[in-house]
Amino acid sequence: MEKQLYDIVEEIVESILSFTYRKLDATFSTVTSSTEFPKGLADEWRNVLAMLITFTKGFPWITSSLCQQLIEFCLVYINRKIFNWLLVIPKLCTGASGITIKYSFSQLLDWVAAASSVDKEIYEEQCNQILHAVNLFFCITNPAVLENSDFLPNMYLHLSPAEVNRLAQNMAKSTKVTDAVLLELSKNAEEDPKPHAVSAREILNHFLTQRS
Repeated sequence: MEKQLYDIVEEIVESILSFTYRKLDATFSTVTSSTEFPKGLADEWRNVLAMLITFTKGFPWITSSLCQQLIEFCLVYINRKIFNWLLVIPKLCTGASGITIKYSFSQLLDWVAAASSVDKEIYEEQCNQILHAVNLFFCITNPAVLENSDFLPNMYLHLSPAEVNRLAQNMAKSTKVTDAVLLELSKNAEEDPKPHAVSAREILNHFLTQRS
């Protein structure tokens, strides 16, 4: 009986996520056609998450803890969608786009932390990939960055060597990145980076596996 109830709740959560992801997907309509990452998306993401939070309040069985998890699932979705695009769309890998992305996530995280009474740092963990990708854009144009022996090991805690190499190669198509830096990064990249799963079921399974 307990297993059946758990499966029912899991199916409902997956349905809520699938619906919310479709709403979030609509906010990305101009990303691939823009010359740089579009501004103003934070407000649209906030509207979708506000709708999710309001919806969950109508169901007593959706606890504050479960609501927090739903928000985390949505942040992972936004993070992965944008990160996947950075891997394949070089025009988005610029300092200007990095500033826009970082500011957009900062706005969103500040708002959702206040709206759900959860520490911002907890939500930031679900956006690690995109936040570190942006930091890479800010640092990689300076050859001296590799003189810091901790830079790459710290970066590889969050992004794979293949991902770091691809992001740097993409950025180099529109921004000056020295050959020495590109060569050093390519040494650690043994394969092409793979896109991260973005379906509701795959993200849900990822969390279930992490916390089992």
